[in-house]
Amino acid sequence: MRRAFLAALVLGATTLLLVGCSSSSTDNLTGKTWYLTSGSEQTPAWQWVVPPDKQASFTIAFNEDGTFNSTAACNQLAGTWATKGSDGLTITPGPMTMAYCGPESYDALYASLLGQAATYSVAGTTLAITLADGGALQYTSVAPTVTPAPATPKPTAKPTPTPKPTPTPTAKPTPKPTPTPTAKPTSQPTGKPTAAPTATAKPTAAPTAKPTAAPTPTPAPTPTPGPGLTGKAWQLTAFTLQNPPFQGAVPAEQQANYTIQFAADGTFSAKADCNTVKGTFSGDPNATSGPMTITPGPSTLVMCPEGSYSELYIQAITGVTSFSISNDALVLTLGQNETLQYK
Repeated sequence: MRRAFLAALVLGATTLLLVGCSSSSTDNLTGKTWYLTSGSEQTPAWQWVVPPDKQASFTIAFNEDGTFNSTAACNQLAGTWATKGSDGLTITPGPMTMAYCGPESYDALYASLLGQAATYSVAGTTLAITLADGGALQYTSVAPTVTPAPATPKPTAKPTPTPKPTPTPTAKPTPKPTPTPTAKPTSQPTGKPTAAPTATAKPTAAPTAKPTAAPTPTPAPTPTPGPGLTGKAWQLTAFTLQNPPFQGAVPAEQQANYTIQFAADGTFSAKADCNTVKGTFSGDPNATSGPMTITPGPSTLVMCPEGSYSELYIQAITGVTSFSISNDALVLTLGQNETLQYK
């Protein structure tokens, strides 16, 4: 009887210990804001280092009720999270605002990486989330300190000197005019009047010759539109980026999944794997080269299969600055040594 009582006591204590460990296993994850310091992905391979002045724009906070809140550049993201085992982590992004944050904002890219979380580990003030493809997101719970730029001192205004009064010159008297004598009238009589005018001859009754008919103007030929941007769906074949660093060719069987089409009214539509993007662009749609900017509008934000270029492609087109067409190939230029190549 005593042995059974001791066994029950040990079992109860063990159960309480396990419950206590289970309830506190995520205490180091919740109750704080995590600031992103770097990110990477293996397929496609790229790495992203977040400078201190941008870390507060990419955050995540895990709530005890299984929800999370995140900042993604100028957008806000919410969703749910759950742990499994000792280090398993699943993050399910939900609603996200879709404001345009400008080029190199990484908002959609960051949201996509959160959805690929697989495991996590916390060491002091550092959180590491490992992604399903082997990539990772690194965070710190220490709020970044950004040193403000020194204020430019305003120049001291010099006092305006008081102008000295200009003496008014004394007006010179106007000389009196000399009277001009009036001429005396001539006493000679006016000459005889001119004889009556001769009557004008009547016009000849002969008919006037018929006028020559004006020639009909020949209309100018309608110019044939040149090989410009419009009228075709451009397929992405390769792209090179500096931020985040990435360079690679799109496999031939996937090129039809990454396209862009320009319309004559200044709008565009793009396909980014399982997502679509629409918006406006500036640039001459009938030219073969020139400056260009692309402003995305409504977009879908579906998590595409592993290895997709969707988020990188959406990110890249927001930074376009110019275009050129040669030999039926389109090149969109972003910055120095940054291009999107199409066929």
